Amino acid sequence: MDRKATFRNVPPGRYRIFILDAQFQQDVSAYAPRFPDFLKNEVTLVEVSDSGGLTEATATYLTGAAIKEAIRQVGPLDPHATQSKRPDTIG
Repeated sequence: MDRKATFRNVPPGRYRIFILDAQFQQDVSAYAPRFPDFLKNEVTLVEVSDSGGLTEATATYLTGAAIKEAIRQVGPLDPHATQSKRPDTIG
């Protein structure tokens, strides 16, 4: 299921868009910044080159099963580490 979104005044850069159920919001927000490959084949990547206008993107809804599998592959986070070690299975 695809969703279209419009963002205003987005600073130039590369972004990943996640559309998911609220129950997975904390998990995804914890894992995604630490692991650049987390859900990389399921998310929508957007590159913004100019911050002056609108940025439109169409992204696909992430199922709970896909999120749970990605978390299983990465493994539990170490709450004391600033960056978790990435297992070799992610790629």
